[in-house]
Amino acid sequence: MAPRTIAAARAVLDQAAGISDNDRRAYAAEVTAAEHQATAAAESLMDERVQGIAALRDDALRDLCSVRDDFAALVAEANSSPISSAEYARRFNELQARQRQAARAITRTEEALAFVGPVEDDPIAYGDALYAKFPLTQPNFSF
Repeated sequence: MAPRTIAAARAVLDQAAGISDNDRRAYAAEVTAAEHQATAAAESLMDERVQGIAALRDDALRDLCSVRDDFAALVAEANSSPISSAEYARRFNELQARQRQAARAITRTEEALAFVGPVEDDPIAYGDALYAKFPLTQPNFSF
């Protein structure tokens, strides 16, 4: 049994000369099984990552909605009762800081999602990249 990346196994199989059709089909089935395993692992990892990203995004959106509501409350309070300009400025600056923090969280979720797209587009290549990085995880092939 030889541990290899899927791409390396596919290359060996493509360059193999003099093997019977029966053996070629058996080896191709091994490659297909490894591809399915890599796809399942990538999908599982991405499902977990997407759930985590969605939770962060939801928190950031809740924060942005809260800031919006607090801005509206500050304006309403300033219009309905006397509030010092120093108090208004302090609260306004605090709300702006919260808004910037929530906007940064949204940006981080967008950056995290940018990683997910290519993995979902080609989960086999992602699996192979992991196999190359961590050779002990490479699938074993009989050829």
